[in-house]
Amino acid sequence: MDRTNTTESHNGSERDLQKNSPNQEGTDDNNNEVPVRGTDENQRDDEGDEGGDEEAATGDQDQEVQPLLPHSVTVQADPKFMEISDQEREWALAIKRAVEASPELDSIPDMMCAHLAIFSQGDLDCAVNRVFNLQAYRKEYNIVNSIEEGKRVIEKYNFVDFQGIVLSFDFDLEIGNSLVVLDITKLDKGVFKCHRKTKEIFMALYYGSQAYFPNLEVVRKGNVQIAEFEGFDPSKNMVDGKIFRRGLIEIHGSYPTVVSHLYMYHTPMVANLMVSLGKRVLPKNLFPKITMGCTFPGRLDQFYGLPTIEAATRRALDNLYESLRIRYENERTFRL
Repeated sequence: MDRTNTTESHNGSERDLQKNSPNQEGTDDNNNEVPVRGTDENQRDDEGDEGGDEEAATGDQDQEVQPLLPHSVTVQADPKFMEISDQEREWALAIKRAVEASPELDSIPDMMCAHLAIFSQGDLDCAVNRVFNLQAYRKEYNIVNSIEEGKRVIEKYNFVDFQGIVLSFDFDLEIGNSLVVLDITKLDKGVFKCHRKTKEIFMALYYGSQAYFPNLEVVRKGNVQIAEFEGFDPSKNMVDGKIFRRGLIEIHGSYPTVVSHLYMYHTPMVANLMVSLGKRVLPKNLFPKITMGCTFPGRLDQFYGLPTIEAATRRALDNLYESLRIRYENERTFRL
């Protein structure tokens, strides 16, 4: 099956709630009001793209954007989501040959070659550079590509270091992207004072990235991130600027992350500082995909954290683990 290599703009809506605007509400099976997704434009996170400016980076302040509703993760194992176009296969094979020809590089799975091909859109130098960076990242943080190690690290990240930081992880079946909801107020800057814990956090960022992209269709459509800032306390939650920049540089400069959009809810002034720091190290085309000042009646955990925060976190992590399992299974079985 041949696929095009560009993503489309979608006017998002839940299956049962068609033609809703971002500020409209629908009802569930019990006739209770539920928020629905607004319009979302997906774009490939291509480093060579020159689009975007500072004004677009922050979006409109205090606009009401309803949270995206999640769907099931299990369907991501469907083989149809690993289909690849002839053009993508040609790019991927070129990446594979370049890696095999370099004595400094370890071999990588065919799926990662395809992932990099979609990410780089035929830019071989960009793709190979990512392979070098990703290999260095895995060696620096002793990354073992296994579901067991990934689960151990992610579990500690969410239940020990930053308890409850992940409110939801799932997939939007209508658009095809992955969706993660984070409570930024769960960050504890004191954790970063410990070198060992900081190292494990960087490990968790890698495994989380793997889980965000379990198949090639999600690589094409990208990852949506939603962040809750209400109650953010700089004295407790503000990560040291050097570590923050280091995290952005290392993970975004290594892993071929395709960002669809980042929605930031109830953002305080300090969030502007965080975005300003990010502008120095992230691709310019990422900033039109950031919308700050999103609002919602109450905190997002009132919507996503049901029936309890603990149960929501457990559900989110189970979904992450299943997605990570699918990723590693596809890496094991997919062939170009």
